[in-house]
Amino acid sequence: MNMQQYVLLSGIFFAMTIIIGIWLSRSGKPYNTAILTIHKLIALAAIVIACLLFVNIYKIVETGTFLIAFTCGAGISVLALLATGAVMSIKKTSTTLLRVLHITATVLAIGFTSVILYLIV
Repeated sequence: MNMQQYVLLSGIFFAMTIIIGIWLSRSGKPYNTAILTIHKLIALAAIVIACLLFVNIYKIVETGTFLIAFTCGAGISVLALLATGAVMSIKKTSTTLLRVLHITATVLAIGFTSVILYLIV
């Protein structure tokens, strides 16, 4: 796979994750197991592909302080997404605060990733 294909595939998977996540949240509690499983698997695939993309890019591009800082920010955002998503998937623990944190982490992950791609290009 070349870099453009990694970027395209990663973007498609992230967009699908967001769309299915919105669908999942609108389906109500308890979450539909099939939709939740699809959401989690596509999110995992997006993370793996994005990691492969960044590893390959960082072999080519000289990494600077800003690039490393934004990569750490993206990683922390993704970890926050995984943590809040896991807690929200438990049947009795979904709160408004968790949803806000999950949405905020999504926006931050998109923002950090966009800045990383901008700095690389």
